Amino acid sequence: MACSVCVHAYEASRRRAGILQESFDLRPLAGQDVLVHQIEARDPQAAARRLLTSADPFDQWLRERATEVLGTDPWAGLAENGTTATGHTWASVTTELAAAD
Repeated sequence: MACSVCVHAYEASRRRAGILQESFDLRPLAGQDVLVHQIEARDPQAAARRLLTSADPFDQWLRERATEVLGTDPWAGLAENGTTATGHTWASVTTELAAAD
């Protein structure tokens, strides 16, 4: 897959899921590398559920690659019950968001 094709497929995937922005960042914490996965969506659990059940080839490919690299599907725990496996934490910041004047 050419890079521009991947970018287009990724952006289309996130639009279908309802994810406004998504990022991954590897940070050191207490002698370990911690992956920070941030999803911005009106309803992150519903967005993750759409990715989990998607039949789109790109969505399936990305979930498979993430599972290979991370050892877990980063969207599955959130989709199923709003949390992830031990060692992972999901937090909603909805109450911390404020409209700009």
